[in-house]
Amino acid sequence: MPLTGNLREFDLASLIQFMSGKSETGVLVIQRSYRSGNIYFRNGRVIHAQARNLMGMDAFFDLFTWNEGNFEFKSESLPNIPITIDLSSEALILEAARVIDEWQSKRQQLKSLTCVPYFVSPEFAIPSAVQVLLLRKKPETMTYEEKERLVLANIDGRRDFATIARMSGVVTLMAISVVLENISLGRLAIRDLVDLQEIVPELSGSVTSPFTPVQKMIKAIDGNRNLEEILLEIEEERGKIIPEFVNLVKARRIRLKKGSEYLSRLEQERLY
Repeated sequence: MPLTGNLREFDLASLIQFMSGKSETGVLVIQRSYRSGNIYFRNGRVIHAQARNLMGMDAFFDLFTWNEGNFEFKSESLPNIPITIDLSSEALILEAARVIDEWQSKRQQLKSLTCVPYFVSPEFAIPSAVQVLLLRKKPETMTYEEKERLVLANIDGRRDFATIARMSGVVTLMAISVVLENISLGRLAIRDLVDLQEIVPELSGSVTSPFTPVQKMIKAIDGNRNLEEILLEIEEERGKIIPEFVNLVKARRIRLKKGSEYLSRLEQERLY
């Protein structure tokens, strides 16, 4: 009988300890609305992970930041799965805990994952020729310095941070570190936009849209999640959602349970 559940009740550390104790071989599939990830086990040890375009330890650490998601363990022989993780279960959990502590600290410093960073001067931007060279390489073959430059190359003053991290193909913690370091050096700043954590929408009757990103947003609105949580869940860019979101609020198809005082500022956002 397959092992199933939700990370709200059974966290990833507990799952890894359980698999280790049972010496299980197979794949743990974790699924959210629009996101998924896999962790592969052989004889109870984690050997590989995959999430979005991340692989190995980066993917594993990314999955460790999830506090919600349905999971199912499937017993399989895994003959063609590469070994990208080579730590004991105990060492892996300890390292993940250290990374999560760092994640929470830096996450608080950045405040919002849907903020929009920009270069304070064009001289700090990554030249287009360098961007082209970086885009020709796979993230898993890049040096740390190249990954840093790729994160900076994806900053254009319009994209929100979550989109930049996703496009760069690096673990979110690293992208946060790069942005915070360049803010401290005076190279980057954050646009003064509405904190989407302050906006909690709910649907007012049936709402439809011909645009796929907006359809995903509508599906994710449950009256409890704030707008930042929704955008992170559906993995859509702030600048491509906000204009239509404002239109739906003004048309009274979406109601703001919290944050209605920010509507006029949202309407003035012009990122695209």
